[in-house]
Amino acid sequence: MTGIDWIILLAALIIIIIQTVRGAQEMDIPLFEMFAFLLATWIALKSYLSITNLLLISKAVSLLLIFLGAAIILLYIAKLITTRLEFSWQPFDVYLSFIFGIITAWIILHFVLRLILVAIEPSSTVSVLIQNSPVAREILEFNTFKAIGKFLNEVRLSETGP
Repeated sequence: MTGIDWIILLAALIIIIIQTVRGAQEMDIPLFEMFAFLLATWIALKSYLSITNLLLISKAVSLLLIFLGAAIILLYIAKLITTRLEFSWQPFDVYLSFIFGIITAWIILHFVLRLILVAIEPSSTVSVLIQNSPVAREILEFNTFKAIGKFLNEVRLSETGP
């Protein structure tokens, strides 16, 4: 493992701890924030090339501005929802918040790594380090989730029989 791997893991750990502590009493906060970050990342990654061509700005600036704008709006909506609903599964809040923290960390780090790769030259040292980093590659390519999905599909198919 390289220094990039340790930085990514440290950032993930910080995000996970923050979300777990924040959700220990009410898991709705990390839940809706997770969805806000997921949607903001999806919106930014799907639309930044169109905005780049329309406004004639760099890809990285476009990606960052779209993400920040979407995240601010969606986090505000998430805050409104959590103040209205305030639901809790009290004995499980800390465990669920931990899971939501892992997913949120994955989403945020995925966006940050994509932003870095868009902002720098593909042949630069940082780009090569990210592309060769097993942790960064996992976050960018979702290999674990793909393997779990493939395994579950194989289990499901084996249960149906010939």
